[in-house]
Amino acid sequence: MYTTIIATDIVGYARQARTEDLQSVLRARAYQQLAAAFAMTQIPWDQCQTEDRGDGALIIVPATVDCDYCLDPLVHHLAVALRRYNRHASEATRLRLRLAIHFGHVQRDSRGVSGHAATHLFRLIEASAFKRALRNVGTDLGVLISDQLHNEAIQRGGMFNPSAYQPIRVSIKETRCTAWLWLAPRA
Repeated sequence: MYTTIIATDIVGYARQARTEDLQSVLRARAYQQLAAAFAMTQIPWDQCQTEDRGDGALIIVPATVDCDYCLDPLVHHLAVALRRYNRHASEATRLRLRLAIHFGHVQRDSRGVSGHAATHLFRLIEASAFKRALRNVGTDLGVLISDQLHNEAIQRGGMFNPSAYQPIRVSIKETRCTAWLWLAPRA
């Protein structure tokens, strides 16, 4: 299946101050904010396939949803949802997310999805340059999109604003590529 795939990761999930009970709260809040952002964007959350990853998730968007719709307005709606939640959160319960977004062919089996696109997606979410960029700014949401998706969104036009993204080099395991970073404005 050829579709958009999204990986999420809760920033600082395993910090020593975050007990297992607090981690459970953060996981629940992350899923709530994601579902809210998908609803605002009118992407059917209940039709997405999600695979839990402990401190994050893999989201396979229905193939009927245009890939650029997962950039704008989805990431902007998620930034708003996180800002709204964090306005009332303590430092311990503050929720910060990293998202990586890519698209391509994935294969389904009884355990989930696999394929080169999924592997590339997880290289993006784990890229040290991405983690460093988000840590240095301290915003609630950082998004890293693949070069392939960036180029596709530019060609499609639509609401995507390529000047809002900056290129960063990704070098992790066998992957060496350029990806495109968007950081949500600080509240």
